Amino acid sequence: MGTTRELSRHGSVRESLATVRIVANAGYRLVVRRAPGAAARVWVKSANGEFQEVTSGSSVTVDRGEPNAGERESEVHIRVDRPGSDKIPDPPPVLYDLVMNPTL
Repeated sequence: MGTTRELSRHGSVRESLATVRIVANAGYRLVVRRAPGAAARVWVKSANGEFQEVTSGSSVTVDRGEPNAGERESEVHIRVDRPGSDKIPDPPPVLYDLVMNPTL
């Protein structure tokens, strides 16, 4: 994972942008999961462009890559609602998984 920077604040909700560098020689999906023990509510912008809440046990696909896509950077928009706190946890309370599409 690369850098994460804060984009905006609206009350207890903070929006940030994380950059994830990916090198893949097969098709893939970049998915986001909620970090274990995260106290805040978390939403990420899915591959279809809508924010979806990331709940315990769920994952959200945020990007897809084609076979032989090579190296690229994916930007992940994250919203964190943490009432009573004035900053986004560093790093945001999410985990990233790269799910490879098998080629047969």
